Amino acid sequence: MTINSWTGMVPVDWRRVIAELGTPWRHVTVPTRYVVASGTSLGSRGDEQERIRASLDGVCARNPNIQVSAKVTSNHGAILNKDSTAIARAVREVATLDSSRSPRSPG
Repeated sequence: MTINSWTGMVPVDWRRVIAELGTPWRHVTVPTRYVVASGTSLGSRGDEQERIRASLDGVCARNPNIQVSAKVTSNHGAILNKDSTAIARAVREVATLDSSRSPRSPG
């Protein structure tokens, strides 16, 4: 089971992430759910965060194991505190999947 808060908790070069986003996600073979923080991110410049968030549609389309469970209004610094119910829902969503089902091959 993999649950992630998309906007991450460590500073990284977002331009590089945007450029490489499709590559590592092709290899995900387990159900993965994201809770996307839509609030303003501290330290981001311009529309960096929105470009990253928009790229998730393509990632999800290329790999059926990856889905966005929810988009919430908090930012990445407050998502655990303010949107724990959305995260819990994502955890339950993955937990209820049939564990005996073979992982789907990424497209």
